[in-house]
Amino acid sequence: MWWILGIAAAIAFFLMGREGRTTAIGGGFTIGVVVGVVLALIYGDWWLVGKSVTVGILIGLAAEALPKLHPRKP
Repeated sequence: MWWILGIAAAIAFFLMGREGRTTAIGGGFTIGVVVGVVLALIYGDWWLVGKSVTVGILIGLAAEALPKLHPRKP
C-alpha cells in the first residue's frame, strides 16, 4: 500500500513542482523529511522517512486542492 501511495505522491510532487513556485506540496515534503529523519533516529526504522514524506506530500496536495474546490464568493 505504501508503494502505491508513494508513487502517487511522487507524481503529484513532480507535476506541481514544474510550476516553478513554492507550494504546499513542497512544504509537506520538507516537513515530512524532517519528521521522518527524527523518527528514524529515535526508532531506527528508516522506512519511516519515506512514509512521512508520502504523508506530508499528500497533506500538501489536499491543502493545494481545498481553495480550488471551494472558491471564495465575491
